[in-house]
Amino acid sequence: ARVAGVTVQVSPDGAWAIALAGPHERVACMLGDLQANTWRPFLPDGREGECEGAWLDGRTYVARVHDDESPTGRAVAIPVATSADPGTWRVIAPSSRAVLKAAGLVQGSVVLAEVLDCAVRFRLLGIDGRDERIVPLAGPGSSAVAMIHRRFQTNEALTFDFGSFTQPFSHCHV
Repeated sequence: ARVAGVTVQVSPDGAWAIALAGPHERVACMLGDLQANTWRPFLPDGREGECEGAWLDGRTYVARVHDDESPTGRAVAIPVATSADPGTWRVIAPSSRAVLKAAGLVQGSVVLAEVLDCAVRFRLLGIDGRDERIVPLAGPGSSAVAMIHRRFQTNEALTFDFGSFTQPFSHCHV
């Protein structure tokens, strides 16, 4: 199969690599064992939909997943050893009315960028899906991070742009 726009995310311990493909909808398509120099499909055969996120540690990938089961998206923790078996995936944030646009990790928390009622919102969750905190914003607005980038780089701070009809775009830090 032909793929476009391949990028690679290496695990924090340098043992694994996930190849993401697609010009728009990003899909974690291949898992590379960097010690054995082998590659295998990351997702189950025939799986359709987006799957993209960030490494939690050397064994777990946290991703936003859009598919027939959750068309608005859900956040899951995927063990790399059994990534092709969705029965081993653990739901961090289930599908909801909000459309999940980006997922990543910031200071050990899962960060989600969502669109709810035509406005962006950012949620921080514990890796277990608890301790939810919604980032306060100056009213309804939008963010290119949520709409274009689709994931956050693992970082010590959440940095994003935000603007509205009454407020020019500016950078925000949490």
